[in-house]
Amino acid sequence: MRLIVYILLIFLSLPVESYALKSGNSGTKTRTTKTVKTTKKKTSGKSIYGRSAAGRKPSGRSTTKKETAAEAKRREKETQQEIARTKKQIQENEAKVKKNLNELGRIQSDIIAGEKVVSRTSAEVSMLDARITTLETEIKANEAELSKMRAEYLKSLKKVRARKNSMSDIAFIFGADNFRQALQRMRYLRQISEWRQKRSKEIAGKVEVLNKDKEELAMNREVKDKTLQTQMAAQQKLQTKYARQDAVVATLKQNGKALKTHLSKKQAEANALKGRIASLIAEENRKAEQERRAKEEAEKRAAQKREQENLAETADKNKAQGSKKEDNNSSKKDYADARNRKPRTGSAKGKDKISNNGKTSVGGNEKKLTASGGGASKPAGSGFAGMRGSLPKPVNGAFRITSKFGKHALPDLPDVVYDNPGIDAETAAGASAIAVYGGKVSGVYMIPGFSTVVIVNHGSYYTVYGNIASSNVRVGDQVKQGATLGSLAADEDNPGHSSIHFEVWHNRDKLNPEAWIR
Repeated sequence: MRLIVYILLIFLSLPVESYALKSGNSGTKTRTTKTVKTTKKKTSGKSIYGRSAAGRKPSGRSTTKKETAAEAKRREKETQQEIARTKKQIQENEAKVKKNLNELGRIQSDIIAGEKVVSRTSAEVSMLDARITTLETEIKANEAELSKMRAEYLKSLKKVRARKNSMSDIAFIFGADNFRQALQRMRYLRQISEWRQKRSKEIAGKVEVLNKDKEELAMNREVKDKTLQTQMAAQQKLQTKYARQDAVVATLKQNGKALKTHLSKKQAEANALKGRIASLIAEENRKAEQERRAKEEAEKRAAQKREQENLAETADKNKAQGSKKEDNNSSKKDYADARNRKPRTGSAKGKDKISNNGKTSVGGNEKKLTASGGGASKPAGSGFAGMRGSLPKPVNGAFRITSKFGKHALPDLPDVVYDNPGIDAETAAGASAIAVYGGKVSGVYMIPGFSTVVIVNHGSYYTVYGNIASSNVRVGDQVKQGATLGSLAADEDNPGHSSIHFEVWHNRDKLNPEAWIR
C-alpha cells in the first residue's frame, strides 16, 4: 500500500510534458526532454508561456519598425528624384518650345521677305516679258518695212537706169536733143539724187531703230534671265523655309501641352505689361485732368478777384463824385454841370464798354475778352500724330520683325493663339533702344518676360520699349528723338543677337507699330 501511494506521488510531481513524452517513442522522448531542459534553463524558474510570449513580441515589433522606416525613406528618395526629373523635363520642354517659337518667328519673317522677293521678281519678269513681246513685234514690223523700203528702192533704181539707157549722168544730159531737154534731164537727175538720199536716210534710220530694238531686246532677255535666277533661288530658299517651318510646327505639336503652357505664361506676361501701361496712362490722365481743373479754378478765382477790385474801385469813384456833387448844389450852373456829368458818371457804374480792339472797359480798366474767360486757347499742332509712317526704327542697326502685332495663330495650330500688344524684332547683339520721338519718360519698370520696360509720353501718344538690359533714363527725364534709352538684353535662344519689344499707344488704345515706323 505504501508503495502504491509512493508511486502516485512521484507521478503527480512530474510535469505534463514528461508524462506525454513517456507515453511516446524513445527518440521523441529524448528530443522533448532536451527541449524541456533547455526551456527550463532559459526560463530560470519562471513561467514558460509568459516568458516566451514576452520574448517574441518585442523582437517582432522592432524588426517591423526598421523595415517600414527604410521603405519610407527609399520611397521618399524615389519621389524626390521623380519630382526633380519631372521639373527638369518641364524646364527642358519649355526651353525647347521657346526656342522653337523664336525660330518659327524668324522663319516666318524670312518667308515674308522671300515671298516679297518672289512677288517682286515675278512682277519684273512679267513686265520684261511684255516689253520683250513688244520689242519682238516692233522688230518684226521694222524688218518687214525695211525689206519693203529696200525692194522699192531697188525697183526705182532699175527704172531710173532703164530711162537713162545705162548711160552716165553726163552722157544722159549731153544726149538731149536740145538745151531745154538737157535742163529737164538735169532737174530729173537732181530729183533722183534727192530721192535716193531721202530713201537712204529713211532706210538707215529704220536700220538704227531696228538695231536699238534688238539691243534692248537682248538686254531685257539678259535681265529676265538674271531675274528668273533670282526668283528660282528665292523660291528654293522659300521651299526650304517652308519645310523647316513644317518641321518646327511638328515639334511644337509634339509638345502641345508645354506649348500651351508657355504661351499662357507669355500671354499672362503680356497682359501684365498691358495692365501696367493702361494704369500708367489712366493715372497720368487723372493727374492732367486735376491740373486742368485746378488751373481753371485758379483762373476763375483770379477773375472774380479782379471783378471785385473793379467794383470796389468803381464804388470809390462813385462816392467821390457824389461828395463833389453835394458841394456844388448851391450853384445852378454847377448843378447843370453836374447834370451834364451824370450820364458819364452813370456809364462807369458797373457797365462794361467793348471797344473796337476786342477789349472790355470796366470802371476805366481794360482787359481782353477770351472765349473761356481765362487764357487764350492754343492751336493744336500735328506733333506725334503727324509722324505716322515716318518714325525711325526703335533701334540702331539691324531690325527684323519676328512677331507681328495683334492676334495670330501658329501655322497648322489654329487653336493656339497669342495676342501681341506690340511687335517683337530681332536686332544685332549689343544694340540699343532709341526714342522714336521726343517726349517725357513716364515709367521705367521691371516686367517678367520683358526685362526692363521704358515708357515715353508724347502727349496723348505713348511708345513702349521692352527687353532692355540696363536703362539710361529715369522717370521724369526729357528725351529727344534718337536718344538712347538703354542697351538691349542678349537673346539666349539666338546667340549673337538681341531682341526688342515695341508698342505704340494712343491714350488707352493699342496701335500697330508697323504702321508708324518707316
